[in-house]
Amino acid sequence: MCGVLNVSVSCFYRWLISPESPGELRVKLLVEKIKKVHKASSYIYGSPRITAELHKTGDQVSRSYVARLMNRYGIRSKVKNKYGSTLKLVGI
Repeated sequence: MCGVLNVSVSCFYRWLISPESPGELRVKLLVEKIKKVHKASSYIYGSPRITAELHKTGDQVSRSYVARLMNRYGIRSKVKNKYGSTLKLVGI
C-alpha cells in the first residue's frame, strides 16, 4: 500500500499511531452536539435552527459550517409539504 500511495513505511506507521488533531476533535464534538440537537427536535430541525440552538449553548459556529457538517455526516431534516395535493385522479 505504501508503494501505491508513494509514502515511506515509517511515515505510514507514524501516521497510524498519531493522535487526532485539535481540529478533528472539535469537529467530532460539534457533530455529536448537532446529532443531539437534531434528535431532540424529532429530526425536524435544519441547519438554521440547529445553529441557533448551538449559539444558545455558547458554541460560535456559522450556519454554513453546520450545514456542511450535516451534509458530510448524512444528517437530514424531515421536510413537510406546504400544500396538500388538490388534484384528484378520477378512474381512467
